Amino acid sequence: MDIRGFIAMQNWVFAKTYAKSAPHEYIVLSKIIGENGKEDFLEFAKIIREYGFPARFFSRQNNYYYIDGYFYWTMDERVEDTDLINRCKAEDYDLSFYPNILKTRNPTINN
Repeated sequence: MDIRGFIAMQNWVFAKTYAKSAPHEYIVLSKIIGENGKEDFLEFAKIIREYGFPARFFSRQNNYYYIDGYFYWTMDERVEDTDLINRCKAEDYDLSFYPNILKTRNPTINN
């Protein structure tokens, strides 16, 4: 899967509700762009889970995946149920484990 290509192709929506408290963007499965849109969306969700690192933001723990200056995360229990992928600028957040985990768990960090 071309992760960067998938990310660049999507129309990320700014989450207005959280503009001041937790600025981020998201994409919804039903509005994914691309020939293999649904498959690529679910594949990216799997990558976030498999290669992401556990961290807390406020009281919620998620797996976060870092690439090209952004953290990506999902919130559903099962990848198959995922219909939303979130992202935020890494510089805007201080997540636990950030410096050490990135180099060991994310195969794209050095690409």
